[in-house]
Amino acid sequence: MMQKRKTKKIFFLMVALMLASIIIVITAKNASATTFSVGLTIEAEQGQLTSPMSSQPGGSGSYVATSANSQGSVTFSFNITQSGSYYIKANVYAQDYGSNSFFISVDGSNTAGNSPDIYDIAPNSGYAWDNVSTRGLEGNETSAENDPLVFNFNSGIHTITFFGRETDTRLDQVKLLLYSSPPPQQINPADTNQDGCVDSSEVFQYEQSYYSGQVSQSQLDDAINIWKECAPPSANPVIYFTNPMPSDTIDVGSLTTINANAFAISGSSISVIKIYADNDLLA
Repeated sequence: MMQKRKTKKIFFLMVALMLASIIIVITAKNASATTFSVGLTIEAEQGQLTSPMSSQPGGSGSYVATSANSQGSVTFSFNITQSGSYYIKANVYAQDYGSNSFFISVDGSNTAGNSPDIYDIAPNSGYAWDNVSTRGLEGNETSAENDPLVFNFNSGIHTITFFGRETDTRLDQVKLLLYSSPPPQQINPADTNQDGCVDSSEVFQYEQSYYSGQVSQSQLDDAINIWKECAPPSANPVIYFTNPMPSDTIDVGSLTTINANAFAISGSSISVIKIYADNDLLA
């Protein structure tokens, strides 16, 4: 009888050790992080996620966002083979000023919650590539001091973390690039191709966002002012309506007032605006 009890004790001890070994292996596997190369476009969900930052369907397939203010994070690890200066571009979407920012941390040196580390995203009507920036000590929500934010990296492994600041600020893709010369600045959300200028077609596209309520009157005015500076002398004027809105369905017979705004670049002028409804001249 004594021998049987001893055998049972050894058997249970072996089972306990096996279970402990399995738990250790699983924990180590979950803790591992993927390391990415410079210049590679990375899907945000490939980063190391900390709840409540999570992956959701949308964007190029999936995006990541936090479901609680000032909580959650996603971290990307990069293998730097060439010491130098780097910056990061992000494919992002911000639907309004209540959901348009992250905290940025480089190699864990910054603390989430510090205002200088806030990356603000101009609200837009869809996903767009943007140079990751931070407010710094002198910037604010609409004017970043560090744009782009430049990292000086030695060769080796380095991390960049997006901490959740506002719910549903969406990060779709990121890529780390060598900062050999200042990259083009997206000087206004209307500058969709990020060439540092706003042309007539971009203004017209931005007007549609204004009419649908996605951008404010002041934002549209800023885009038009930049267009005036960028536009060549031969550029067509910019015209938009405030009453009625282009999307409105109206009874022409009962319409008493039409408000149109027209803007011409320096050196040209607008002599007349003609308004038609169903090919009939109204004014």
